Amino acid sequence: MGKSKFNNNNSNNRDKQNSRTVSYESKIDKFNINKQKDSKITKQGKSKKTFQFNNNNPRKNKNENNNSYSNNNSNDSKLKQKIKKQIIFLDTNFSSCYNAEANLLDMTQLNNREEQINYENNDIGQKIVKLISILCPNIKSINFTGCKIRNIGNWFRNLAEVAHDLVNFSFENNNITSFKSIEFLVKGFSNRINELKLCGNGICPNAHTEQYAIYRQKISLLFPVIKIIDGIDILPKAPIMKANYFANEQPITSIKQFIENYYKFFDTLRSQLASTYDIKANFSYSKIDNLANQTRKKPSFQTQGREKIIEHFKGLPTTEHKFNNLSIDFSIIEPTFLIHITGTFKEHDQVNQFFNRTFIVIRNQTETASQSPLLITNDFFVVRDNNMTEVNLRILDKIANNINNNNNNNNNNNNNNN
Repeated sequence: MGKSKFNNNNSNNRDKQNSRTVSYESKIDKFNINKQKDSKITKQGKSKKTFQFNNNNPRKNKNENNNSYSNNNSNDSKLKQKIKKQIIFLDTNFSSCYNAEANLLDMTQLNNREEQINYENNDIGQKIVKLISILCPNIKSINFTGCKIRNIGNWFRNLAEVAHDLVNFSFENNNITSFKSIEFLVKGFSNRINELKLCGNGICPNAHTEQYAIYRQKISLLFPVIKIIDGIDILPKAPIMKANYFANEQPITSIKQFIENYYKFFDTLRSQLASTYDIKANFSYSKIDNLANQTRKKPSFQTQGREKIIEHFKGLPTTEHKFNNLSIDFSIIEPTFLIHITGTFKEHDQVNQFFNRTFIVIRNQTETASQSPLLITNDFFVVRDNNMTEVNLRILDKIANNINNNNNNNNNNNNNNN
């Protein structure tokens, strides 16, 4: 590890001082040994006066403060002048960057000119937003390759409000190092971006590595509808499956009617659901906070008996289900019906929650058949947190850190073996 030059200079100065002190002390010793009391020698033997300069001179500090204040004002003034000059430069050259036929704004054409545009400055950004709204409202793509951008500015949220067709972005070969740096791009264009290029930045690992695969997963989570990342198509999604599957088409109407009535009362008056449960019915409830790690469940609840089930329902939060948002699958093995429901519901007027619910149902042959033709013997209810983006990003970060640790351990082992 190299030593600081400042520390070396101090060491040299101390050595010089020590050598002078030794030389001076040797003269005193020589004087004492010879017992010479000559006044001239005595004068030579006197130590020189040492003067210390007071650094706390109030007049000097006041001048320094004034100089510092004037320097700050001068720097602010220079910065304002520089931004003003860049805005004028933008006004003059902006139109030459837009290809109306391709609906492409290529800001790279302003690189290496007399003025390097500071795209992180909010005044510059608001000027670009204004120019886009006037000159290219139908813009679909924008290219910021090699523009020395470190952080995508807050003005991108304003850009999203005026450029409704803008879906393709290139930030290749800039200085973007973290996902925090693209926060405002996410806030403005999360559900719109079709293509994004970030290669050539610190945020983007080398291709064909595990880290790069995790990076692409993160981008896909932040921009759910994205199709192309760094010029490479994302994996095609599975084909859309049929929403509902019925093994037997005959009881479709009665099954749908049963489910629709069930959730109508579940959302409004749960006590009325007693007639839909068998007297010895089983019920279980659990909530999963993390889709990617389903072992992390909140404490589940299990009970048996119609009255206990209805009593437990009273303690559950208020809900709102929409029948059109439910997917229903069922099969029949007489005398049993197996009904599986997936969908979303609102809880406490908050964001939607995913859920899965499985009913095992038999035909009602009791005196309550007029109220409900089917009886539930088993009810399995699982709720899943819908706000998964942040959770999954943390999981991906953890995986990336584990990969880094494993790579570092392997490198250390190889070095030790060598």
